[in-house]
Amino acid sequence: MKTNNITNEEIIQLAASVLKEGNQFMFHAKGESMRPYIRSGRDLLVFGPADMNDLKIGDIVLALTDDHRYVIQRIVGFVEFECILRGDGEIDGKESANKENIIGKLIHIKRNDKIIECNTPYQHFKAKVMGALYRTGVKLRRMIKPEKEEVPISSL
Repeated sequence: MKTNNITNEEIIQLAASVLKEGNQFMFHAKGESMRPYIRSGRDLLVFGPADMNDLKIGDIVLALTDDHRYVIQRIVGFVEFECILRGDGEIDGKESANKENIIGKLIHIKRNDKIIECNTPYQHFKAKVMGALYRTGVKLRRMIKPEKEEVPISSL
């Protein structure tokens, strides 16, 4: 059986058009920025249209950032008409997107035979704890095993 691979950009463009029509769109997660809450290649993400008046801190959204990149990240704050976003697995930095550029909101995740409802207070709390523990673990690993320093060839 022949399979066709499409790029992330093509998936997102298709998702945007489907969501704008008021439909749901699902695709397999790809990438590590939302780790450990979302598992790349394993989780099936189901997005619904985003209601700008119903966005909350803790929601996971599909957005076009202010620097014109598509991301799936969690809302961590608001500044006027901007959503401040960060991936659960991101150590440094946050991004922003105008509320009008929020394309969809994650409704649930299908993992194995389970459906994880993403917008309950319990799931928001669980994700916050998981993300904090994950980021702390990464920081500790960096402290214990720092990046290898390059030695100039002339000093050998």
